Amino acid sequence: MKLWLGIGGGCLLLAIVACLGSWWWCKSKAEEVGNAFGGEMNRISLSFKLSSIKSSCMSDPSGAGAAGSIHPTVFPQLQGVACQVNDQTVSAFGSSCDTQPRPTPCSTVQPASAAGDEAYAEAAGLDASACYSYVSGSAKIVGCNTPEGQFMIVHMENPAAVQ
Repeated sequence: MKLWLGIGGGCLLLAIVACLGSWWWCKSKAEEVGNAFGGEMNRISLSFKLSSIKSSCMSDPSGAGAAGSIHPTVFPQLQGVACQVNDQTVSAFGSSCDTQPRPTPCSTVQPASAAGDEAYAEAAGLDASACYSYVSGSAKIVGCNTPEGQFMIVHMENPAAVQ
């Protein structure tokens, strides 16, 4: 009788461990999918912001017209590179490299924390968990969702150097 209780208890313990392990694995996969989905959804907003910057720079090459697309706390540092945005930039950051057939140019996206770009969010006073890093060639753009629900650019690096 004690032998069967021991076997039953061991099986119960094994089942509990298997359930907890499965739950943890499913939770981590759901977070990955959620982060990827969030980055791809914000790609649409990023495309609109970049198109707006490009259009404003056609009439004012100083970059002052880009103020509505770049977070106000970092705009003074990014105003000088804003007008480097061109048609290729808009196309690359509007297209995911994860689609088939792979568009050219295109960009990849990941949470800013996974890319080591939390400092850009912090410089703008934003929560890094609401930010995404987009990379194409040697071009990089970091954008964040603000508490007000707007997507704002907080960092741009070599925006014309897309691939």
